[in-house]
Amino acid sequence: MTCIRPSRGAALVFGLMFGLSACRGDPAGTTPALLVDPDPRTRAELQRVVAAALHDADVTLSDEALVRDSILIIERQRRLGPGGTRIDGREVQPPVQFQLIREGHGCILVQVGTDRRWPLPGAECAPVRN
Repeated sequence: MTCIRPSRGAALVFGLMFGLSACRGDPAGTTPALLVDPDPRTRAELQRVVAAALHDADVTLSDEALVRDSILIIERQRRLGPGGTRIDGREVQPPVQFQLIREGHGCILVQVGTDRRWPLPGAECAPVRN
């Protein structure tokens, strides 16, 4: 049986190629993003998309949603009885998470964990700066 060992030069070239490709970021050209100066139309579009993603749920979003953080967490509304106590007991379903990404020149809302995607054509977004 013959064992072929790569030369040190070949290993160095491979290591550099692999290392440099890792610095390029996501090969699909996507990056986490933030909304830039969202106007009422942009907020309404985001509200519609999130509500549709959650099967037409009644959703309330802050005016600051996706402005300071690229992650949007939606918690389920707690149902309260007449005395103000929760009807359902403890919440067993985790919150739903979305991430805003910039893909090319467009803004896309992605549901974390499912990779479902919704374009936000009326929105302007910029990559998150660390």
